[in-house]
Amino acid sequence: YGPGIVGKTNYVRGKLAEYGFEDASVVCTETTWASGADWGSEELQARYVPKAYVRAMAAGLDILVWYAWRDGADGSLPGLLDNQLQPRPAYWAYWHMTENLEGAHYMGPLDAAQLGSDSLVGYVFSNGDHRIDVLWTEDGTPYDPEDDPEVVFAAQGQAVRVADRLGNESLLQDADDLLLRQPLLLHPLDLLDVLDCAGYSNISSGPVFGGQAPCHSPLPSSHFHT
Repeated sequence: YGPGIVGKTNYVRGKLAEYGFEDASVVCTETTWASGADWGSEELQARYVPKAYVRAMAAGLDILVWYAWRDGADGSLPGLLDNQLQPRPAYWAYWHMTENLEGAHYMGPLDAAQLGSDSLVGYVFSNGDHRIDVLWTEDGTPYDPEDDPEVVFAAQGQAVRVADRLGNESLLQDADDLLLRQPLLLHPLDLLDVLDCAGYSNISSGPVFGGQAPCHSPLPSSHFHT
């Protein structure tokens, strides 16, 4: 049926279709990742936020609810805010995710051939004339934030403005690279008419948001190189 919430949504939709309700709306009333449980951490929570919402968009869910906006009495500390209303890293991950994907439309997944690796996950969105790629790695051990691969990110064919989940920005020129392990937000420069269709190698231990100039092919197989 597919990974995570995508698979669950596909299964529910299949059951609804069996009874003639294929057009019914599907919502998920709770998803979460605790920051204080023995299997959780603030780092893992912040990585999970965009993964969950990107996959919900890919699954076509009408609503996805994060539990919880603040911790309350839950000792596992699932809140985007603590009980003093101080934001956790997950709050900023949520903020930057919505800032970058607001108004975007889901176009399709990227497969291993396009990504160049079986350990990569990728989804493509479109917002006006811009394509946005969201990428992350999955290594089969989701509860250990320290064993995810460190991967070189390289811009190819255009300059890319890079912003981490806290909003700190840097600029990658063509052929520049950097070693990364955390989610990044990637945007082309404003002068899109002088830029080639974006090409860059990029992998991280958390989601990567990759904006690029318009392409003639919706899913160019040569877009990623590992």
